[in-house]
Amino acid sequence: ARGCTFEEAIENIDIGGPSMLRSAAKNHAAVTVLVDPADYAVVLEEMRAHGGATTLETRTRLAKKVFRATAAYDGMIADYLGNLARTDDEPFGETIHLQLERSAHLRYGENPHQHAAVYGDFGRILEQLHGKELSYNNLVDIDSSLRLMADFADDPRAVVAILKHNTPCGVGAGDGVLDAYRKAFATDPESPFGGILIASHTWDLPLAQAVDEIFSEVLIAPDFTPDALELLRKKKNRRLMRWHRDRMPKLELDVRKVVGGYLVQDQDTAIEDPAKAKVATRRAPSAEEIEAMRFGWRVVKHVKSNAIVFAAADRTLGIGGGQTSRVDAVLLAIDKAKRQKLSLTGSALASDAFFPFPDGVEHALSAGATAIIQPGGSVRDDDAV
Repeated sequence: ARGCTFEEAIENIDIGGPSMLRSAAKNHAAVTVLVDPADYAVVLEEMRAHGGATTLETRTRLAKKVFRATAAYDGMIADYLGNLARTDDEPFGETIHLQLERSAHLRYGENPHQHAAVYGDFGRILEQLHGKELSYNNLVDIDSSLRLMADFADDPRAVVAILKHNTPCGVGAGDGVLDAYRKAFATDPESPFGGILIASHTWDLPLAQAVDEIFSEVLIAPDFTPDALELLRKKKNRRLMRWHRDRMPKLELDVRKVVGGYLVQDQDTAIEDPAKAKVATRRAPSAEEIEAMRFGWRVVKHVKSNAIVFAAADRTLGIGGGQTSRVDAVLLAIDKAKRQKLSLTGSALASDAFFPFPDGVEHALSAGATAIIQPGGSVRDDDAV
């Protein structure tokens, strides 16, 4: 707790409690041990039914809960002690105990020959209202969609995003979810097939009627109107998910598996304001261009690098991602916009990293972009500017 001294923390480490729990759990063949109030009623009912006794099955289940509880308790102590030596230069502790319980087995992993399961509170954040069980790939895509929409949490407009292979292929904002969806869909009408759609506001019947025309794997929203739910439930392969935004964790570490270990970093929750950015050119951007940059900057963060987004103030116009060179990402975004007959004249371009050469900038300007937001930092920044 805040304000707790080291001496107070050490004094509050329980010795006897965990020891008694562990010894009781070890002897669960003859001992019933409880660590969770949710089990009180179950045990009382079983004792009444069996003349004061419990079944071995129940005692075994309860014993496993004890070892999970004491392991989590010792893990918290170890992490606390391992965090004492943290500095600004080395902000992570000596150990990390995640203390996760399996919430579900999955049918298979990324490929059918891989086994998979999900651990933690994912099921509390997303409530499934319809459809067959989620796959591993569904969960990866859903995670990307929630992270993107979380960056639009302060936008009062309705926002709809369409994602495929955990990257956005269209994002729109409007007065209502249908208006937002139409803008998002127009960016790339080919990619949404089999994708993920997420809305920041309640999913209503007009939006349900619009998306019913295409096959989409998962639809996510804070809620669905009853008539929208009735219509959307008619297709059995479509998953409907109610997003409990208030249950999203605030300070969660970003953990990635590498061979022989894990990479850990702070979660990227930063949302920089383009209006506060350094103007690198003689002409400062207009208010309209700043709004377009603000929209594109939030989306490009979630596109696979090299990532480029052409945007207006309320929609994406061209997205290029996953390319091995930045100029290729620019050309891909331009090509996609051209194929959909979307004008890039007056658009803003957002780039997730600096332009190493001026060619990407030149192509963007030729396509009609009038403002660019990018981090800078290249040795050739002056050439790009």
